[in-house]
Amino acid sequence: GSSTVSLFAPGDQIVSTVPTSINSSGYERWDGTSMAAPYVTGVAALMKAYNSKLTAAQIKELIINNVDYVSALDGLCVSNGKLNAGKVLNATYKTKEIFNWYGYEGEDFYWRGKVNMYYEGDNHFDNSGKLVIEDNSIVSFEVVTLDAYNLVLYMNGALLFTLRNSSGQTIQNQYTSVSVDLLSNVTISNGTFVVDTSDLPVDTYTLTLNSHFNRGPSYEEEHTMSDSFAVNKPTEVMNGFGYLSSWYQWKGNVELSNEYLYSYSKDSSNRYIVNKNNTDLDFEIGTTLAFNAVKEMTGSVTMTLVNSANEIVDTHYCSVRVGLVSNVTLSSRTFTINTSDYSNDTYTINLSCTMTRNGTTYNNSASYSFVLSKPSSGGGSSCITAGSLITLADGTQTAVENLTGNEQLLVWDMLNGTFTLAPIFPTGTRGGAEGQ
Repeated sequence: GSSTVSLFAPGDQIVSTVPTSINSSGYERWDGTSMAAPYVTGVAALMKAYNSKLTAAQIKELIINNVDYVSALDGLCVSNGKLNAGKVLNATYKTKEIFNWYGYEGEDFYWRGKVNMYYEGDNHFDNSGKLVIEDNSIVSFEVVTLDAYNLVLYMNGALLFTLRNSSGQTIQNQYTSVSVDLLSNVTISNGTFVVDTSDLPVDTYTLTLNSHFNRGPSYEEEHTMSDSFAVNKPTEVMNGFGYLSSWYQWKGNVELSNEYLYSYSKDSSNRYIVNKNNTDLDFEIGTTLAFNAVKEMTGSVTMTLVNSANEIVDTHYCSVRVGLVSNVTLSSRTFTINTSDYSNDTYTINLSCTMTRNGTTYNNSASYSFVLSKPSSGGGSSCITAGSLITLADGTQTAVENLTGNEQLLVWDMLNGTFTLAPIFPTGTRGGAEGQ
């Protein structure tokens, strides 16, 4: 039923355990909801393993909103689809421990804490172990007690969360208090620090935790710890194409996402200058608005990649279907370009969209350009001798010929009087007179 059944899961000829009085082997193939329900229960258990803070309502919503659409199930359940554990887990918040074992330690009284970071599953870590946020999701940091013991005198502490951007400017801060009473009961107020990345521009951010504890006039202890993450939200490059009317509509967009996009520069035409070899540029077709009734809507989106000579170098096709209850199905929605496959040039993606409903067709087009300026593999002139070591912002050293163009240097900002990070090739060029 479209209002009473949430989703479908495997339930036909499922191998399961049975009492040996029924089958001496202890196994039989059975059908029905008794077989399907454990699949959903198992996914719920995996979600709790990722994030123990999830409520039952959140678990239900995540499972229903991340099914595989099946046309044969239209109208037979709320989601019109079947269970997909992978999609659900990718949409589930995960946990990473970032600060650990700070606090106050005495012989007979102590409080030790940690901070857990919660993030969505489809965000990821780069090669340096830094979390990269690829969407507008919320990241939260929660203070947790590892161990506490107290006698005779109360113990009190204050934690200060400070979020700063790459220029050192404070974006957000929050105080958290911790107290441990004589019976070792712990009280934490304001213990969750929440960062809404939809409010943040693309950049690298540092979270600093300063903890100060005291237990009487003679006992004080202070700790400072920090961790960083990058916000690399997809950039909307094409928008508003599709099919629009009063009673039925589909409006699409295309977003550009890449793990290193937050470090790229732009030219005078506001085009991204991509200066890294062997990296993927992901152009994803999405839905910003959909409404339908009476008769389904179908269509297609074709994206053609051309070089500066207007020669076609790649093509991507995606079909679109909008069901009667406004469910949208997109096939092959991601168009991925690996920079290793193309030479340095200016490239343009030309999009054409055709949508049809009840014999009426709408056609739309859009385009987006970017500049590919990968570092040369050698052979050009250079003002620095090959083999010279360049010291990077993290303290490591790399030979000049091994630089890729995405490394960060520590530089002095004369305007603000502070140190800041800057890409080693800010103009996206390298070698010869243009080398930075």
